Amino acid sequence: MKYGTILDRAARMTFKHKALWPFGVALAICGGASGGVGNGGTGLQYTLDNGDVARLNRIFMGDWQNILAMAFAAMAVLAIVGLVAALVSLIVRNTSRGALIGMAAEAQRTGETSFRSGLQQGWQTIVPLFLVSLVIGLVSFLLALVFAVVFAVLGLLTIVPGVAMVSAEGAWVALGVIWMIILGAAWVILLIALSIVACGALSMTKEYAYRAIVLDDRGVMEAIREGYALLKGHVKETAWMWIVLGVIEMALGLVLAPVAISAGAGILIPAILAWRTTESAALTMLAGVPALLISVAAIGALMGIYETFRSVSWTLVFGELQGDEA
Repeated sequence: MKYGTILDRAARMTFKHKALWPFGVALAICGGASGGVGNGGTGLQYTLDNGDVARLNRIFMGDWQNILAMAFAAMAVLAIVGLVAALVSLIVRNTSRGALIGMAAEAQRTGETSFRSGLQQGWQTIVPLFLVSLVIGLVSFLLALVFAVVFAVLGLLTIVPGVAMVSAEGAWVALGVIWMIILGAAWVILLIALSIVACGALSMTKEYAYRAIVLDDRGVMEAIREGYALLKGHVKETAWMWIVLGVIEMALGLVLAPVAISAGAGILIPAILAWRTTESAALTMLAGVPALLISVAAIGALMGIYETFRSVSWTLVFGELQGDEA
C-alpha cells in the first residue's frame, strides 16, 4: 500500500469537497475526534486584594437556603440538559460519521458529492452505526475486566513470594526486592502493550465495520465480522496507517496548544478588566464571550477539517484493501 498516495488523495479530497467539512466539524465537536492541548503560562498575573475578598463575601455570604435551593434547581436543569445533549450528540455523531464515509466514496467514484447526499446517507445508517459502537464498546469493557483480573492475579503471584523472601533473613531480602521490582515492571509493560494492541485492534475493526455498513450495506454483526477479517488479513497495512494518522494527530495537538493558551488569555483578560472596572458578574461573563466564540469556532474548524481528513483516509484504505482481496 502506498501510504503517501492515500494521504495525498485524502488531503486533496478534503479540501476540494468542502461539503464534507460541516460533518467533520460536527463529528469533532460531538466526540468523534481527539486532540491534545498543553499547559503553559500566558504571562498574566493577578492577585486578589482586600477589596476583591470583600466583594466575594457579599456575593456568597447571603441567604444560604436560597443559595442551596438555586443550586439544586440548577443541578436538576443541568442533568436534564445533559441527557438531551447526550442524545443529540449521539444522533449528530453517527449521522456525521455515515455522511463522511458515504460522501468520500461518492466523491471518489463520481468526482462530486453534496451536503444533501451526505445527510441522506448518514441518516439512513445512524442506527447500525450506533449499534456497532455499542457492541465494540461492550467488548472493550469485557476486555478491560479480563485485563484487570489477570493483572490482579499476576500481582499476587509477584507480591506473595516477594513478601515471603523479604520477610526472611540474609540475602533473601535483596532477592525479594529484586524479584518484585523486575517482575512487577515486566507485568506492567506487558499489560500496557496488550492494552495498546487490543485498543488498536478494536478501533480498527470498528472503522472497517462502519464502512462495511455504509458502503456495502452489511448488517451489524456481519459488518463487525467483515471488519475483523479485513484487519486480520491486513494487519501490517492497518497498523502503519494507524501510526501515521496518530503522529499527524499528535502534531495537530502541538499546533492547537498555543492556540488554546492564547484563546484562554483572550477570554480571561477582558473578563478580569470588566470585573475590576464594573464589579458586575454579568458584564464580567459577557466580556469574555466574543473571544470565547471566536476561539471555539477556530479550534472546532481545525479539528473538524482534520476529522474529515482522517475519515476520508480510512475510507480510501478500506477501498484499497477490499480491492486487494478481490
